[in-house]
Amino acid sequence: MRNFILVLVVILYSCSNATNKPNEREDDVIVINIDNTVLKISVPMSLYVEGVKVVPLEENESCMLGDINKVCMIDNSLFITDGSSNSLYEFDLNGGFIRKIGQVGNGPGEYRSVSDFSISRSNKTIYVLDRSRHVILKYSQTAEFIKSIPVEESVYAISVIDDKIYLKHSAFMQSSQYLLTAIDESGHTHITMLPYSKYSKGYSGFKLLARRQFINTENDTKCLTPYGETIYTINKNKAVPFLTVATRHSFNNADVDMLEKFETQEASGELIQEQNRLFSDKYWGVEWYFETQDILLVNSRYKNLSNSIIYDKNNKKYVCFNRPDDNISNLSFSPSIIGSNKDYIISYVRQNEEISFIQNVKDGHIKLYDCERDWILSQRKGHNPIILLYKTKSLQY
Repeated sequence: MRNFILVLVVILYSCSNATNKPNEREDDVIVINIDNTVLKISVPMSLYVEGVKVVPLEENESCMLGDINKVCMIDNSLFITDGSSNSLYEFDLNGGFIRKIGQVGNGPGEYRSVSDFSISRSNKTIYVLDRSRHVILKYSQTAEFIKSIPVEESVYAISVIDDKIYLKHSAFMQSSQYLLTAIDESGHTHITMLPYSKYSKGYSGFKLLARRQFINTENDTKCLTPYGETIYTINKNKAVPFLTVATRHSFNNADVDMLEKFETQEASGELIQEQNRLFSDKYWGVEWYFETQDILLVNSRYKNLSNSIIYDKNNKKYVCFNRPDDNISNLSFSPSIIGSNKDYIISYVRQNEEISFIQNVKDGHIKLYDCERDWILSQRKGHNPIILLYKTKSLQY
């Protein structure tokens, strides 16, 4: 792996509207030093979002969803995993139900649950990971079952790029020494990347901090590491650093060892308080990451508070804050981001937010065409979630 020169000085402006600029070279990793950055309590989403498309999901007995786990937007389709039914569904961008991919069961082409999924951008083939059976199920773009691909029990996330299937491993299973492997469709390993001993700070526990392990873009995929500050790009069988959050407060191997000891103890309020006290000055690593053609959105926990970074890919500027102020859809608390593509960051309306959200639509607080607003209100029966597609723009800060 080629060496990267990381320049760790961040240029800050002294005025109140100052915008941070990370140090970076054209062919190097983006470095954001949060120690030298003013952390704002909140920023309005209108700084990086120009509007929202509201997508109420169709409601019928074939597609009733409960708790959304993941959304992947490919062309004009939304692929959604549901934690209640443990299934994968496809909807169009108006919320119309298209199909269910596979069925719950133990037979050929069936899964016990959808642990993760990925879709090949070249031919729209669908890959579903069933961790309980240690298998990946491959379906055509019309959801016809093609084949099963065996994987190790340590696999907990997948991403498909061209003809390679990339697997994320957990060292807790003691069956893998690497964070990443690439296999072919016969299950044969072609390459291993990122050894746990070096890239996870020795962490081998069962709690995986990162909520989204792989983030697919139009050209590559990004991945995260347990308690790590660096986001990696995977392309052409290599994992190279893409963005690093630099801080003197990052976790070290001793911190991770102590966390693993906490994990072996019975959970309690006192235990959580003790853990928070011991690591109250720490940066917990990148918890989740999303990317559009305009911005990068990095989120973590820093000094026991939520820490978000919006980085503008065009102007190479960024802002750090605790929480977004949703002045676009007027939700009373921060949207739950569950996906992204080149144009949108994808969220959904939580069940306890739906009444107030619909009232905002009726009162005209959300900018919609009259016909669109009437159609949305007519579709609501109060069961399936409402998907929100926030159209991003360059950071206006």
